[in-house]
Amino acid sequence: MKLKITNFNLSADLNDAIVRYYTLLRMSFDTNMYKLIETVESQIYRFVVGPNPGGAPISEKQKIAGVNFECPKCKEHFLIQLNLGKSEPLKPGHVPYPVDDNVFKCPNCSAQSNLANVRLQIEAQTGKKIVK
Repeated sequence: MKLKITNFNLSADLNDAIVRYYTLLRMSFDTNMYKLIETVESQIYRFVVGPNPGGAPISEKQKIAGVNFECPKCKEHFLIQLNLGKSEPLKPGHVPYPVDDNVFKCPNCSAQSNLANVRLQIEAQTGKKIVK
């Protein structure tokens, strides 16, 4: 058949491309994510789910959005509250969104995760700014 086979593990660039593609496929079919955007500067958060994972329209009266987040280091789960348009009291069991720098600092292991892309997505979906 004269089939030429390349071991992609021997090429760092090819290995990175294949692993990224495989990860995107797994995220698309094995999770409840309904939208995925990646840029050169972005990071992919497998467990981040927007305020309407079913794709239903967001109500104009909605005052907060909630995001399920898993710390990539210690695997602890958090409910992050994002206030839409005006400040709202923190709901029980939620932690506030880090509005100042968009960086979530895990209270358990101190790992830092940039959530700027989550903010942009929710602001685009709701047409409202995220506030403290």
